[in-house]
Amino acid sequence: MRKISALFMIIAFLLSACTFDVELQVPPSPTPEEIPSATEPISPATPSSTSTPIEQPSATPTTVTAAPRFFNATFTTDPVTSPSQKIFPTNTTRVYAVWDYQNMRQGLIVRRDWYRNNVLWITREEPWDFSKYGANGTIKDISVYDTEGRLAPGEYHLELFIDSKPQPIGGGAVWPSFTISEDSLLAQAVSPNGLWTALVKNPSKLIVLDPDRNPRQLFWGKEIFNLAWLPDSKHLLFVDRDRSQQGGIALMGVLDDLWIVNVATGETTSLSRENPPLLQQLVVSSDGRYIAAVEGTGYGDACGMDLKVVIFELSDDFKHVTPHVQDDFAGIPTSADTAAYPANVGAWLDNTHFQVPLDFTCTTDTNLKGIYIFDMSNLSVKKDE
Repeated sequence: MRKISALFMIIAFLLSACTFDVELQVPPSPTPEEIPSATEPISPATPSSTSTPIEQPSATPTTVTAAPRFFNATFTTDPVTSPSQKIFPTNTTRVYAVWDYQNMRQGLIVRRDWYRNNVLWITREEPWDFSKYGANGTIKDISVYDTEGRLAPGEYHLELFIDSKPQPIGGGAVWPSFTISEDSLLAQAVSPNGLWTALVKNPSKLIVLDPDRNPRQLFWGKEIFNLAWLPDSKHLLFVDRDRSQQGGIALMGVLDDLWIVNVATGETTSLSRENPPLLQQLVVSSDGRYIAAVEGTGYGDACGMDLKVVIFELSDDFKHVTPHVQDDFAGIPTSADTAAYPANVGAWLDNTHFQVPLDFTCTTDTNLKGIYIFDMSNLSVKKDE
């Protein structure tokens, strides 16, 4: 019995040793992405990773560079202070071309062809100076002049090209032009709406060309100059100068009368009589209420200077003005040995603020000189810091 029991124990031990290292291999359950749909056929094998992929169109749009261009060309004797003109008097020494530009780039080639009486007179070709002008803006530093001091009478026109492509600077197919008058035309001013043109001849005759270009005489004076339109394009300002008492120094003894005329009706009105000489350009505010100028002879003695800013306030009925001279404004630095005077023509910042460069006599304080702003709302002045 003991032998039989021992035999069974040996057999059981051998059986347990045989099953100790056996592992049952059960395949894993498939994931949902790997289970073929019961309603769709099984796709054939996909190409290997070495197959050439199909190129798809890019979703990013192609960037189109805007074409460079010149446009809106006009002519003037001063690109800062003078309005554009098409007729210039016989004594004109220089004419500036002013035009706008967009989308310019470094490396573009610009050509300017000036013609006189349809004959090529001057040509200039040069790379665009991007560091100076940039991509967009207005050209104001290009001019023509004659070496003898004045431009010859005749018709002039300008042609502009960018990389040999002509530019629509005249607004159409016609190149912009101007005329140097052969007669005694002394001044010209075009109304803001472009319909009326005021002319001064001989030098006492004021003429206006109506929208149909018909001439009509408006005024006969002594010496007419300084034409300036109001924004309504109906009223024209001008100065009539009396030199009968002029002395030998500068404009001493000269008296100026400020006038206004309604070009449609021909009615003329004296606004201010026997003013000191009104120098430089009359500068009208954008609403037509104020007219700024510089008055004085330009004579200086020791630390004195008689040049002053004057701003005329125009009445609503266009019949009279109230002058506000420089001394009426508070805030201008003064002393017994120093006089402030306008160094150049000014400009309106808005309807009530006029800025003008002031200089000072007999002072070593360089901080005084600069741009000053005249405030019409409270008759004060402050330096533009």
